Amino acid sequence: MMKKHLIPLYSLLITALLITSYMLFMGYAPFGIKTLASHDAYIQYLELFAHFKDILEGQASLASSFAKGIGGEGIGVYSYYLASPWSLLVTFFSKSSLPAFYNMLVIIKLSLASSLMTYYLDKRFALKGLLSCLLGLSYGLSQYGLAQSISMMWLDGMYMMPLIMLGIDHCLRDKKIALLSISVGLAIIFNWYAGAICALMSILVCVLELLLQYCDDHQLKAFFSSLGRYIFAMIAGVMISGILFIPTVLAMQTNSRSSFDFSLLAPTLRASMVTLVSSYYLGAQSTEQVVSLYMGTLPLAGTLAMLYARHITKSEKLVIVLFLLMIALCFYFQPFYMVFSLFVKPGSFWCRFSYIGTASLAMIAGFYFSRRKIDDAPITYGLIAFMGCFLLLSYKNITALKVTTLAMMLLIGLLYDMSKDRKVFMCVMSVLCVSELTINMHELFASMKNNESDHFAQYVQAGLKQKQALIHYDDSYYRINQTEGMLTSPLHTSAYLNDGYLFHEPTLTSYVSAQSSRTLEMLDHLGYRQVASRMTIVTNSVLTADSLLGVKYVLSKAPLEGFNKTTIPLYNGRRVYENPYVLPLAFTYKNQPKRWSHRNLFTYTNALYSMLAGKKMTLYKKCHYTKQVGDHKVTYTIIKTKDSILYGNIYTTKHMLGALQLGKIKQGYSSFLGPSVFYVPGNKVTYTYQKQAKFSEDFYALDINAFKQASQRIQKNKAQIMHFKDGNVQVKVNAKKQTSLFLSIPADANWEAYVDGKKVPIQKVDQTFMSISLTQGSHTITLKAHIRGFMLGLCSSLAGFLLIIFYSVLRKEKHYA
Repeated sequence: MMKKHLIPLYSLLITALLITSYMLFMGYAPFGIKTLASHDAYIQYLELFAHFKDILEGQASLASSFAKGIGGEGIGVYSYYLASPWSLLVTFFSKSSLPAFYNMLVIIKLSLASSLMTYYLDKRFALKGLLSCLLGLSYGLSQYGLAQSISMMWLDGMYMMPLIMLGIDHCLRDKKIALLSISVGLAIIFNWYAGAICALMSILVCVLELLLQYCDDHQLKAFFSSLGRYIFAMIAGVMISGILFIPTVLAMQTNSRSSFDFSLLAPTLRASMVTLVSSYYLGAQSTEQVVSLYMGTLPLAGTLAMLYARHITKSEKLVIVLFLLMIALCFYFQPFYMVFSLFVKPGSFWCRFSYIGTASLAMIAGFYFSRRKIDDAPITYGLIAFMGCFLLLSYKNITALKVTTLAMMLLIGLLYDMSKDRKVFMCVMSVLCVSELTINMHELFASMKNNESDHFAQYVQAGLKQKQALIHYDDSYYRINQTEGMLTSPLHTSAYLNDGYLFHEPTLTSYVSAQSSRTLEMLDHLGYRQVASRMTIVTNSVLTADSLLGVKYVLSKAPLEGFNKTTIPLYNGRRVYENPYVLPLAFTYKNQPKRWSHRNLFTYTNALYSMLAGKKMTLYKKCHYTKQVGDHKVTYTIIKTKDSILYGNIYTTKHMLGALQLGKIKQGYSSFLGPSVFYVPGNKVTYTYQKQAKFSEDFYALDINAFKQASQRIQKNKAQIMHFKDGNVQVKVNAKKQTSLFLSIPADANWEAYVDGKKVPIQKVDQTFMSISLTQGSHTITLKAHIRGFMLGLCSSLAGFLLIIFYSVLRKEKHYA
């Protein structure tokens, strides 16, 4: 006999045991070399966990990071990727063991989802222990939870959803708001994206609960009183989240993805809603248009049986059917889909909010089983009807998994119906329920790309050795660039752009969903293409860009023209090349108001260097060329001048899925991860492409002598850098006359500048780089980054808690009165 108060604990332990046993048997880290960290988890999240470990150890800053492109606010990255309380456990793991840490977090979050759903069903419906446990397991091991283990930061919303649903019940029935307000506040803090989805879902759950409570008892005053109490609780909850939510909103004002296409709100159906039936089977995957809510037989059986249950009134059935229809519309009606996608068109990881569907099925099943009487019709009836619909929709594409799904449905339904007097049938049914969830877990995990944790560990260990060797070689302040990521495609393209986060290095590129639009645009103007408003592509070195941005060293597998090879040993197949033309990270110049043209990045670079050098400089000179056009192929022969480095840029109206033959390297081009500017070894380049589109080209030669002269002129005005760390920079300048200080740091709004201890305004060079006006004399310039809106957010959180206390005191006074 299960002790009722321990049922949620049993649910947590069973889920953890099932996933851990599977990982042990299948060789997942720490028991083997596999990891659930695939796709963006391998490309982004592991590296960001390494960054968070550096923050916790005091090596990096939460306010600003030079690993985010050439620098940027850090709070947006933290609140979207790292704010889960379970992320704090990273401090107990080394960077090389992060894949095992990731696997552990998946176990924790899915186990919590099972446990908290079990707790909700027990408290809300007083459900029998075994049924609440099985429904909780079905929720935790549902299609969403398992499939989104590759986007693990969203799983916080999944385990917070049952607490919010229970908070709504407390708010409406018991007139207590604390649980709802605190749960909503914490959900937004843990991950604002998933938290916002939970808050939206809470509206639908609140309306459902109110209608169920008052559909047969028309008390309008009580209805609106309860609704007002819910709104008050939600306001308090959002206020509680303010300590992180307000700084995040302020940081997102410069977000590169803040625009919206209103055509995405067109009132159309994304697909037929009957696909919810045809996609309910073992191992089913959600796609861009089709949503799978598979979570085993029991939740489905309870939801279907509710439709013909004798002890549920017609009005209650109507309310529940309308609620389920609304949930379905959230997946298939475009405007509702965009609302739950928070007005950002998802490009992958579908469906990002489908746990609202699995939570709904678990809740409705709990409602049914709590009302079920011994004389109710068998649940098998509903399952047989569902199976018939499934076969009608899928008979042309029947697979072994679909047959297995239907067979287990029928068997589980029959066993449940026969378990009224015999506990053995219930035990066998429970084993089958757990079995189908385990099969589903295997199918979904096996369908993922399982990266090897030992490859990651070897890469990290070698990278850290190279970093230490470079520090020993040169311990001054500079940026580092690299032309290859951890993994690179045969066409020399890569989305592995977060080594700056992984190794805590000032770099040029990063891949996160919280980029500054101005920084991305500036890098694009300098020759490093921005992609999807999230990343900057670096596949080769653009010498003028690297030099301007203080890149003194470049890690590359291929030799780099214009750079000197160092004696630092080879790590991860990359050598360290030194830039002899690197500009200081800070130097003085004569600031002149200027209208910038970005139509041609080569002439833009000439203009920028001319202003900084205080003299008109023509670094890039346009080259004449001939071209031979073939079938999906163009060969360019460029007339190259002496003492120059040749660069090209092909402008296409759309992706042509092309490739450039650059000496021995075949470079992907006019594609998602392809670069814009490319280095041309020799004087020939061949461009092949798969898709037709209009295109034009530019070829420019970088005059090394002119570039050397410009570099030397600027270097004469270098400032003395005393400190250059995340969120804290100190520079000394001896100005012989009134001048301005240029710093190759994005002038984000969270920076404050002090000259000799006095706060001064920060000006901008072309809306991006910092510039500070200085008078004649010796000065110490200090730059400090802070988290904008932190104090306002703290006050908001405190006010939210005060609202809860105020309401509780007022409620008690009314009760005693």
